[in-house]
Amino acid sequence: MRGPKGEDVCWNPTAVNDPPLNIVKGTTGYGFNLDGTTDGHATAKSCAHKKFTSPDGATAVDNQVYRILGCMYGFRAGGVSSGLISNEYRRSTGRGVMIMEITGVTDPRESENVEVAFYRAIDRYALDSAGEPLPYASYRIDASGTKERYGSKAKGRIHEGVLTTTPAEVELPSYGAAGYTELHIRDMQMTLDLTAADGKAKGLLGGYYDLETWWSGMRRSALQSSMGDWSCPATYVASKQLADGYPDPKTGECTAISTAYRFTAIPAFIAREGRVARRP
Repeated sequence: MRGPKGEDVCWNPTAVNDPPLNIVKGTTGYGFNLDGTTDGHATAKSCAHKKFTSPDGATAVDNQVYRILGCMYGFRAGGVSSGLISNEYRRSTGRGVMIMEITGVTDPRESENVEVAFYRAIDRYALDSAGEPLPYASYRIDASGTKERYGSKAKGRIHEGVLTTTPAEVELPSYGAAGYTELHIRDMQMTLDLTAADGKAKGLLGGYYDLETWWSGMRRSALQSSMGDWSCPATYVASKQLADGYPDPKTGECTAISTAYRFTAIPAFIAREGRVARRP
């Protein structure tokens, strides 16, 4: 509440002028090449930006959200966001549980035409004695009447046990800092390694996050900004400057920002109409 008229500067980020945000200036980051360029020059669907090289050697990676969040203590591993407010809220409440359903699998190692659907569960996590999500638990899909909520789909293939999807526009559930938001991602791509002996699948999901939706989630995290050592106004300015996807045809300003998420998925059962499906 430090605006000139007592405004909440997370909800009114232009009310004050804060010092510029410290951003990531390194060259290593996770993600995908979303714009198809090798150097990040402007295209019909992107604004000029700098690229990363992935730790696994992939070049020309786009991930401007990491460039914004990477220097914030609160967003680092063990910080207030990952260690308490977001991850722990999801674990303890079970809210924002995302379900991925892979259909069309003829062979778990080689399947040319599969489809991945994304849903939100209405059941809490089933946890083991160590407090970790329990594999092969059953979850009901969030539905209104007979219509399942979310349900975005992406096409893909499985080669040597690794699922790779083609670009798709998806709406995914998200929960953190005691509030729901959405992951509205265009050109979403995903890789998911299904070969692990313990059943845990390591994945990477990336795409262009709608900037307005991304900022809506960030400004709801005002509590995190005070405990996580970051400035809402400076973050807002940086996001406008670093946005790199889908320029507005009138202003030329990009309306989306590249991002990537590393995640671990565990096998589960989907319950529909009160019954548990046979396919995990």
